[in-house]
Amino acid sequence: MKEKSKKKLSLKAAESDVMELKQKHENDVQCRATKLEVSTALLQRHQLETESIMDKVKVITEAGQNYESRHMDFVSRLDYFENEM
Repeated sequence: MKEKSKKKLSLKAAESDVMELKQKHENDVQCRATKLEVSTALLQRHQLETESIMDKVKVITEAGQNYESRHMDFVSRLDYFENEM
C-alpha cells in the first residue's frame, strides 16, 4: 500500500509540475504576443512619422528648387535690363 501511495503522490506531483509548466508557457506566449503588438504599433507610428518627414523634405526641396529657378529668372532679367540701360 505504501508503494501505491508513493506512486500516487509522485504522479500528482508530476501532474502538478506539468500544469505549472503549461501555465508558465501560456503566460510567456501571452506576454510575447503583447510585446509583439506593442512593437508593431510603435513600428507603424515610426513609419507614419518617417513618411511625414519625407513629405516635408519633399515640400522643402521643391520650394528650394522653385526659389532657385525664380531667382535665376530674376537675375537673368536684371542682367537684361542692365544691358539695355
